[in-house]
Amino acid sequence: MAKIGGREAFEPLLELLDHPQASLRQAAIAALNSLGHPDMPARALALLRDPDPLLRQSAAKIAGYFGYPECADMLFQRCDDEDESVRQAALEGLPNLDDARVLPALAAALQDKSRKTRISAARALAQVESPGVLQHLLGALQDADPWVRYYAARSLGWQALPEALDDLSRVVKEDRATMVRASAAEALGRIGGARAAAILAPLVEAEEPDLSRAALLALGQVGHPDALAPLLAALRAPDPGQRLIAIKAMTQQSAPGAAEALQWVATTDTEPRIAQAAMEALARLATPEAVAALVSLTADLTCRETCIAASARLGEAHVEQIAFGLAHLHPAVRRATVNTLARITSPLASARLSEALQDEDASVRLEAVTALRRLGNRSEQGAMAELARSDPDPGVRRAAQAALRMT
Repeated sequence: MAKIGGREAFEPLLELLDHPQASLRQAAIAALNSLGHPDMPARALALLRDPDPLLRQSAAKIAGYFGYPECADMLFQRCDDEDESVRQAALEGLPNLDDARVLPALAAALQDKSRKTRISAARALAQVESPGVLQHLLGALQDADPWVRYYAARSLGWQALPEALDDLSRVVKEDRATMVRASAAEALGRIGGARAAAILAPLVEAEEPDLSRAALLALGQVGHPDALAPLLAALRAPDPGQRLIAIKAMTQQSAPGAAEALQWVATTDTEPRIAQAAMEALARLATPEAVAALVSLTADLTCRETCIAASARLGEAHVEQIAFGLAHLHPAVRRATVNTLARITSPLASARLSEALQDEDASVRLEAVTALRRLGNRSEQGAMAELARSDPDPGVRRAAQAALRMT
């Protein structure tokens, strides 16, 4: 409906803002937000005063999303609304206002008797840029409700405040709720650094699976060389699930040794799904070392097709790195590189592919001729004619002659 644009979509969407079905209301809000109609600030202001709490809630979400200055006073009033869902919507929209009242209002909400109100305030503080945020979130880490503590820890991570390391370290070790400890681990990963890595490393062996998983993923985010050792150890864990999580974490590690470790997993792990995950992780990592590892892995028949497909998805930006495979000692790797380059629709890929027409191995030349024929490449007719006339391998000559007949 939003695609219609203008008032034709605007009015019908407004009519859905008090629909009893929450998903439909949310869809209407999202559509109105994308529409950005010039009448929306005035209509939102009026709806913030409406007797219907569903309309007030929807209006608070819209006014908060855009941070309309003309709605600011009323949005702050709605933070004390009698309806809890309206209060939550208003509080979570406050960070989009450029207003000095935002932090005091959220700080006050952290003391509200309603746990849902406190949760909304803790969530919203993740987006507030102010030196005062730290003390309020650290206070919320002491809240009696575990979900308030969970979101307070998470917001500290989004704020990436190194000053919170001591408190998060305490929470990750001592909090009685596993989900809170896991949230603190995630926050430590976002803050990063050597100290965060040192706190997280022992948690990889935690008995609670959720905490162990969170620690592994956080180590992937830490961005410090000290995080690599526990991840490498987890790649050798007896539990396949832990190895899979370690692989996922490794995709965020550009440290030397990460690509080599994933290559080792791809060739040695006895679980096919884990070996495949390691190859896909190399493609997501996409460092020069990771691309070189993908290319080298094509020497292994069991890895070849997965690595070719993963390398091809990297596209033109990585053609030069992939093309290093044309100089590999193993003919199977050179053939696989030809196959990979042929799947990348790019003039640069085709140009590098043409180099394989001069390869010393007949099977590589044949692969290149076949690929260029399939691509309909006419820029190498001279080289193709030479192969058709004088290549020592009859199969290459026949393939080149067939390619010339198609041009």
